[in-house]
Amino acid sequence: MSGKIIFRNATQDLLMMEFMIANPDFTRGMENRVVTAEKWEELLKALNSAGPPVKTIQAWKKIRANRIVSIRSKLAKSPSGDNLCPLETKVASICGLLGPPQGVVRSTRIKKQPVHLVLNEPQVKKKTLVRQKLLKKKPIVKKQPDLLVLNEPLVKKKTLGKQKFLAKKPIVKNESLSDDEGEWEDVDTKPLHNQQPGPMPKILQTLQTMTSQQAEHFRYIEEIEIRKLKVTKAIMENIAKMVNK
Repeated sequence: MSGKIIFRNATQDLLMMEFMIANPDFTRGMENRVVTAEKWEELLKALNSAGPPVKTIQAWKKIRANRIVSIRSKLAKSPSGDNLCPLETKVASICGLLGPPQGVVRSTRIKKQPVHLVLNEPQVKKKTLVRQKLLKKKPIVKKQPDLLVLNEPLVKKKTLGKQKFLAKKPIVKNESLSDDEGEWEDVDTKPLHNQQPGPMPKILQTLQTMTSQQAEHFRYIEEIEIRKLKVTKAIMENIAKMVNK
């Protein structure tokens, strides 16, 4: 017996075992609560009348649970049940410890088989038709490099524009001068420019004044540079004399 040992005499143990055998539903705990409470009251009177010891319902419930636990421990040592007494064997069979209890048929376990999705023939046909429609709607087009393609009207417009431009600006070829024109090629045209009225004479005067001013400026800079060279030469000579002394 495992757990806390609650003492009772042999008569009380015999009464409890016989009561459990006589009431299998009570032993298995399958009766209604009201009926179970009534039977516990009946068993309590019988057990306490066979005492001492005299105990409460809770104490006798613990004794009954410990009695079933002791039967299980014995069966764990020898599953055949050779070490059980006749009363314990009957209680073990009622509780389903040895085999299927009386009046109860054990349900056999059915192995779960994998569910395979099987498509009927019309469903397969529908799917294939849908795929064919999709392929027809969306044809696969290979990407090609972008090429600049000019349409015929654009080309015509461009050619017409070029022709108009060439018509406005005709190409003039360099032709050889005639004898009369060759005579005038070496003639100086400066007097003609001076005689022409307008702003040209003024522009020529301003250019002449600017060139003369620039020439004077460059001369002045040259004189300054010459003076600098003379001064530096004199300083170097004086330093050389001081060092030699």
